[in-house]
Amino acid sequence: MLKRILGSVGVLVVGFVLVVGLVYLELRAIIGIIEIEGTQRIPIYREAVKVRNQADDVRSAVARGFLAVREGDLDQIRTDVSVRLKDLQDSLQILTSPAFTPAHASPVVLTGLPSDVTNDFPRNIGSLLQAIRINQEAFAAAALRSIELAKTQMANRTRLSQERLELERSFRGSLEAQTADPAGFQVMARGVLTVLHSASIQDLNFAGRTRFNEGLKALRKVQTETSKPLLDDVESRFGKAFETAAAVLASGADFQGFETHATSLQIKIGALTRTAETEFDAGQAHLGARSDRTSKLSLAISCICMVTGIGIAIWIALRLTRQLAGVVRDVNEGATQVGVA
Repeated sequence: MLKRILGSVGVLVVGFVLVVGLVYLELRAIIGIIEIEGTQRIPIYREAVKVRNQADDVRSAVARGFLAVREGDLDQIRTDVSVRLKDLQDSLQILTSPAFTPAHASPVVLTGLPSDVTNDFPRNIGSLLQAIRINQEAFAAAALRSIELAKTQMANRTRLSQERLELERSFRGSLEAQTADPAGFQVMARGVLTVLHSASIQDLNFAGRTRFNEGLKALRKVQTETSKPLLDDVESRFGKAFETAAAVLASGADFQGFETHATSLQIKIGALTRTAETEFDAGQAHLGARSDRTSKLSLAISCICMVTGIGIAIWIALRLTRQLAGVVRDVNEGATQVGVA
């Protein structure tokens, strides 16, 4: 009897030990997932978002530079851009550090990429980070160059306003020259108006300079001593205004060059952010599933052990009850025999 009871208790103890062991192993696995999340996925996601925001800030600051109206504002923007570029470089340095080397082999999420860049796009985080660093160097150089161009453009815009005003005055002063050749004067006038108002480098070259030269050539053929100095003055003013206007519009083209670097960098950083976010979400889902599994497993084994324990307790109680009933029966029979004797 005692051996059976001890055996039953032993089974119950082994069950509880099994529960503790399984829960311990599951918790160790959960701790491992949490460590990976804390040292790899979460920091990479945080740095990727930071890199994206820093690149966007640089892009916005450079764009503000081309809208600045004072040189002091440009100096402040240049300082701001330099600081943000340094922060961007530091963040990329962190992402490429040995601490994140285990994550560099993870595949890049290609969803959302433009179709024209997918084929040659980096396939893992490590190669993507190297591509971003190379792109970032070109992006930084273009950003600082754009700020200098914005300063030059500011000076050109100021000079262009004055030169356009002088060209307009000179053109109005030459109106009497149209009497010799009204058609030629109209062609020249079209060129002058283009330089005065156009914001297109193509219009400036074709509708501006070409038409002006055509009209001026026609007027030169019929010029008089009175109209010659007027036409000379218009030609001189037009040349200055044209060159300055072309320089201003060329600066805008240089900004488009910066935008090309910025767009390329933005595509790569966007892929990095999506990949980090996907990895982070996958880790969170795995952690949740493992925690749910541990909870259900420990609950199931605990219920089994509890039911087994209750069953063993009932069995022991029944065995004891039967033994006690036998003892009582034997005692009663012995008393009866003694009374008869």
